[in-house]
Amino acid sequence: MVVVIGAGATGLGVARDLALRGVKVTVVDQWEPGFGTSGRFHGLLHSGARYVVTDPTAAEDCYRENTLLRAVAPDAIEQTGGIFVRSEDDDPGFEQAWLKGCDRAGIPVTALDPRAVHQRYPDLTTRVASAYWVPDGVLEGFHLLQMLTKDVLAHDGTLLSKHRVTAIQTVNGRVTSVSAQGPNGEVEVGCDAVVNAAGPWAGAVADLFEDPIPMHLSYGLMILFAHRKFPVVVNRLKSPGDGNSPGLKNSWPSSEGVTL
Repeated sequence: MVVVIGAGATGLGVARDLALRGVKVTVVDQWEPGFGTSGRFHGLLHSGARYVVTDPTAAEDCYRENTLLRAVAPDAIEQTGGIFVRSEDDDPGFEQAWLKGCDRAGIPVTALDPRAVHQRYPDLTTRVASAYWVPDGVLEGFHLLQMLTKDVLAHDGTLLSKHRVTAIQTVNGRVTSVSAQGPNGEVEVGCDAVVNAAGPWAGAVADLFEDPIPMHLSYGLMILFAHRKFPVVVNRLKSPGDGNSPGLKNSWPSSEGVTL
C-alpha cells in the first residue's frame, strides 16, 4: 500500500500510475483535487518554444510533456495551436536564434504569411514582420484531474478528500501508517511507502518525517479574463524582458494591437 499526499496533477498522476501497476494506493488531500497549484495555473499547454533560447532543457521537457499529454489525455486538451509573432520593431537576430533553438529541441515550426496572419486576426498589430505556428494548446486542468481521479478509483484506489495528514508513523526507519484528520475524526491508513506530492505544502509534510525541505513560499500574480481575445495562443517573438529593467515599459506592444 502506498499513500500519496496531495491530490493535484502530480499526486493523482503518480497514484494512477501505481494503480495501473496493481499497487494499492490511497490519495489524501486536505481539501479537494486541484485546490492548490493544479487548479490555479494559466491553462497553457506549452510547446516549449518560448524557452528554446533562454532554457533549452526546459523547452525539451515542455515539448516531451506536450506530446505525452496529447497521447494520454486528448479529451482534456483544446487543440488551439499557437503563433509566435515578431513585430517590425523587434530584433530579427533573436528570431534566428529562436528558430535554431526550436530545431535543436525538435519542436515543429511552420512559417506563416504575415499578411494572412493579420487578416485572420485583425486585432493583432499591423506591424507583423514574421510569424510562425507552433503546437501550443490549452489544457483543461480540472477535466484532467477528474479523468485521473476516475481512473484511480476504477483501479481500486481510494481518495480521502478534506483529510489533513497529522502524523506519519515509522518503525526502524520504514513507514508503517499515515494519520489524517477528516470531517468525521481521525483515520489511520496502513502503508509501506508515502509519496509527498503536496506542492506548496510539501515542506509541512516533510516536517512530519523530521527531514525538513527548505521552502520559501511567496505570492504570485495572474490576471484572468472572461473572454479570449484570440482563438490561438499568441506569443511575442522577442528577447524576454527583465522585470527589474528600467526599459520594461518599452517591451509592451503599442496601441496598434496586442501581440502578447
